[in-house]
Amino acid sequence: MSLAQPFDNFEEAALFFKSALGLQTHEDIEIPATYGLFRSRAVTNDDRSVRVITTVALLYDEASVTEDESRKNSVEFEVPDILEACEWVWARGGELLRVGHNYYVDLASRSDFDGATLEQMERLGILYDQIGSGKLLQAFTPMIGNRLFFELCQRIDGYDSYGTANAPVRISAHRGVTPGLPTKAVDET
Repeated sequence: MSLAQPFDNFEEAALFFKSALGLQTHEDIEIPATYGLFRSRAVTNDDRSVRVITTVALLYDEASVTEDESRKNSVEFEVPDILEACEWVWARGGELLRVGHNYYVDLASRSDFDGATLEQMERLGILYDQIGSGKLLQAFTPMIGNRLFFELCQRIDGYDSYGTANAPVRISAHRGVTPGLPTKAVDET
């Protein structure tokens, strides 16, 4: 689960999860997004069967949508076979977030996936991350309303992170398909 926090409550949230629920806090990670950096912190139980991510925008400008973008919440479901799970979602009329073709061109250059698997991953909207021998495959729903999305993920060979490298790709894809969410061009002031 990922829970967005107001800037002033970020530290309090970690303290709550640690003191009230006995979860362990982990190091902060900064993530680049459309309107600036976000800070993310994981809290987990000992066996990592419970994982909560808290996020906050590092800079808040009332004239922009920075706070809106930083207040996205998500619920993640770990699945044993993400290809099968995503096929199931699409076959039953569900929808997963589409990612730009360039992501998969880049993925082909930095992974050992065969062409057919890459095509299937692109068709289904699956992203990939690897740290050491651990691998993560993940797919996201479009925004439900403008504050919530769901994630399907498959962790392979002890992958213990959260796909942080894919966060800017996911944020960009959400901005491209979320009705009513403005997009700000680089040269706009």
